Amino acid sequence: MIRNLLKKYYILLASPGGVLLFIYFVLYALNRNFFITKVGRIGSTIFLFVGLIFAFLVPLWYKLFFIKKIKDGKVFSKESFLRFEKNYLSISFIAVYNMLFAYLFQVDRIPMYIIILSGIYVLYYYYPSERRIALEKRIFKIEE
Repeated sequence: MIRNLLKKYYILLASPGGVLLFIYFVLYALNRNFFITKVGRIGSTIFLFVGLIFAFLVPLWYKLFFIKKIKDGKVFSKESFLRFEKNYLSISFIAVYNMLFAYLFQVDRIPMYIIILSGIYVLYYYYPSERRIALEKRIFKIEE
C-alpha cells in the first residue's frame, strides 16, 4: 500500500519534468530557439552545486535527521513514514528540475554532464522500489 502511494507521488513529481523535456525536444526538432540565455562560469557552477547538493547532500541530511528523531526506538506510524518518504522524494527531485533548467539556461558542457548524471541518479536511486521500501520499513520499524 505504501509503495503504491509512493509510486503515484513519484510519477506526480516526474511527469511535469517529462512533459517539459518532451517540449524541449519538439522545439529543438523544429529549430526553435527556446534557450533563455547562456550563463557563464559562475552560473554553471551555481547550477552544478545546486544539482549535487539536492541529489546527494540534502536527502542524506534529511534521512539522518529522521533517524535521529526515531533513535529512542519508538515505532512510527505508517502516516509519518509516508510523510517522510514524500518529503524525501520532493527534496531530491529539486535536482531533476535543476537539470531541466540548467539545460534551458545553456550551462557549460562539463558541468551540464555532471548535472545530468545527478538528475539521472535521483530518478534511479529514489524510485520507490519494493526492495528499497521494505528495507526502509525495516530500518524505521514501520509495521504495516
